[in-house]
Formats: sequence, C-alpha cells, structure tokens
Amino acid sequence: MIDFYSDDIPSFFERPRNYHARSPLLLTYPLNYAATRGDFAIVRYLINMGVDVNSRGDMQETALHEAISAGSIPVVRLLLSAGARTDLRDSFGRTPLDLAITTGSTELIKIIHSLEFNPKLILINEIATLYIKDYDFANETWNISAPNEFGEFPIHIAVRRSSLEELRAFIAAKCNINAQTADEMKYSALHYAAGTGNLEIIKSLLANRIDHTLIDGLNRTATDLIYLNGKSENIFFINKWLTQDV
Repeated sequence: MIDFYSDDIPSFFERPRNYHARSPLLLTYPLNYAATRGDFAIVRYLINMGVDVNSRGDMQETALHEAISAGSIPVVRLLLSAGARTDLRDSFGRTPLDLAITTGSTELIKIIHSLEFNPKLILINEIATLYIKDYDFANETWNISAPNEFGEFPIHIAVRRSSLEELRAFIAAKCNINAQTADEMKYSALHYAAGTGNLEIIKSLLANRIDHTLIDGLNRTATDLIYLNGKSENIFFINKWLTQDV
C-alpha cells in the first residue's frame, strides 16, 4: 500500500495518497492525527471519505482517545456521532471515559457518560449496601474514603474482589486512589492488584494516576510485588509502562 504521508511533516494533509494508510513515520492514521490537533474540519472531511473512525495508533489509541486528550469537545462529539466506540482501550488499559476523568473536564465526562454505563450513578448505592453487609463497614459512617474496621478502604475491597466496575465507580466518585490500608501493612490498591495479579485492574489504577512508588509496611512498592508474583504478562506490561514513564 502506498504511504499516506510525504516525508515533509508540514505537508501532512497537502499531498495525501491514501487516507486509510498508517504513517510509518508518525505511527498513526490521518484521522487520529487530526483528532490530536483538534482539527474539526479535517476530521469531518476524513469521516466523509469513509475512514475507519476506530483506527488505532501505535499505543492502541483511537481518534476518540486523542480528541479527549486534546480537550476538543467538538471533535469528540463529531467522532461519537460517526460511531466511535467508547469501550476500546489503549495500551495502558484506558478507555475514553478513563481519559475523560483524568482531564477533569466535567463536560467531557458528561458526554462519554451519556453514551455508556455510568458507574457513579448506578453502582454507588448498590456497592454501599453490599460492602456494609459483607465487608465490615459501619452503616452510620459509610464513606468511600473511610476504612472498615480492618483498615481496608472501599477501593481495596473492589480490587480484592477483582471488580473493575466497582473500582471505576469509586474513582468516578473521587475516592482517594492512593489510600493505604490503616494497619501496619500500609497496602495501596495497587499493592492489592499486584497481589491478585489482575492485569485489567492494574492498568485501570495506573491509567488513573495511582502513585506506583508508595511503600508498604515491608518497604516494597507495588512494582516489587508484581515481579514477586511472577506473572509474565504483568511483568511485561509493567516493564513497558515504566519505560514509557506515563
């Protein structure tokens, strides 16, 4: 297939030969690059040319990921109207909703929430009932940022239960993602995830900027526990993530 791009980056959109081709230079697609720049006119033009709105770049990011990171609400709306998927994850496990949450943009979060499952609105009350009943949280003091009688915070329970939905609900509700257990072990949620070995949970926590340098009561980081756990796919991921320094 003939390359889309010329060797001259300023001529990026001036001499295209194939709107559907991936650039060997920039490792992404025309639509994704236009979304990165928040270029509404080019994005609309490429959509009208019939390009794949869910094409993925070198880090598995879609144009929707790029538009959200760029904070371009018009481009986000345009991509969604053209069928951009909200469930696709990049190489760090981040959905468009995860990225919208990290931007802190209420409008972006609202746009994505309106199109997919809203964990904060749907689950928090259900989670509270379950956790109070089964995980020793006091009914009168239930709070997503308060520990149970054994020193575990709700976010730790969600990770221990390997419940990605509950974890997202707590993050969306602005829990303290860096909470450490209120006991001598001082585990973070990432320590728990390293122990359970659930890679999707690990990715979600890192995507939401949990502090991976926190030390537990035995002077170990969660990264140390990932290596100790010995799961090859987790070790491969964390090595790549640390190299990218995201």
